[in-house]
Amino acid sequence: IEWTLFALAYSLVGLRIGVRVARRQQKHVIISDCLLIVSALNCLGLIICDTWTYALGGMRYIPQGQGLSAADIKNSVTLDKISFASNYFYDTGMYWPKAALIALYFKIIPNTMPRLRSSLYVVTGFVAACAVCTCLLDTLWCAPDVSSNWSMEEGACSTFNSLLVLQIDWAMNCFSDVAIFVLPFPLLRHLHLNRNQIYGLLLTFTLGLATIAVNLARFITIQTGNNWNAVFIWSMAEMAVAIMVVSLPALKTLLHRKNKNSILANSLSNGHRYVVTASQRKSVFGRGEILDDGGSEIELNHVGKDVIYKTKEVSVD
Repeated sequence: IEWTLFALAYSLVGLRIGVRVARRQQKHVIISDCLLIVSALNCLGLIICDTWTYALGGMRYIPQGQGLSAADIKNSVTLDKISFASNYFYDTGMYWPKAALIALYFKIIPNTMPRLRSSLYVVTGFVAACAVCTCLLDTLWCAPDVSSNWSMEEGACSTFNSLLVLQIDWAMNCFSDVAIFVLPFPLLRHLHLNRNQIYGLLLTFTLGLATIAVNLARFITIQTGNNWNAVFIWSMAEMAVAIMVVSLPALKTLLHRKNKNSILANSLSNGHRYVVTASQRKSVFGRGEILDDGGSEIELNHVGKDVIYKTKEVSVD
């Protein structure tokens, strides 16, 4: 299941990067692209840790009261070290997709909406603080003897097994997700979208809600302690869905191209010829910006406070 989720997430990342390369838009690679790639590499590290844990028998069910085998004891230290490393790939690593999404927000939220822009700065600071606190908490919880995380001594400190660390990390992760999710809602009332764009937006927000839901399901599973193997799946599911949310603009570009080709084919069959060009010039009404994270260029003209006009230049021969 984990590898299926991983493959799906990587497919969307590949689509997004592939669109830029295929359309020769390397010069427009933005910070969110770089952060998305880091997110994908972090996801790879997480699934390697989980696969290694499975190979060493760390996910095998051991009935209560049954003693550990010699192989289990031999692998115990290695498994504890893997668990300690996976803290960084999941707890801190979950903030890479968040950072990629915030970088996209900086590209689509105009300066002519100062309140929303100020909210973006506040959310950015909050998410950054949560990421730093999470990393420091996972690192220093058992300080100064960090090696106690993989000690065989009875009652040794372990960040991975600490319920309090889990609760603090979960709270910061969940609240930062909610803050990022609700931030762009004030922008939506200023957008005039067609049906396909509305469907795409709904899909994006649905996946955003799914990320929060999976995060909550993982937390409940750990709190109840019923199925620890499911925790690994929930962790990968949350990471994969978060990456998908950031990668979705690539699908929008591909669908846009498909629709454009379909319209062009119909026009040719009817004996008409249409030439559509993307304007790269600044509008006389205001400042033009490249805002489409999927690779296509959109010119937004800001006229007055909290007003956005989207214009396209069409030439008909």
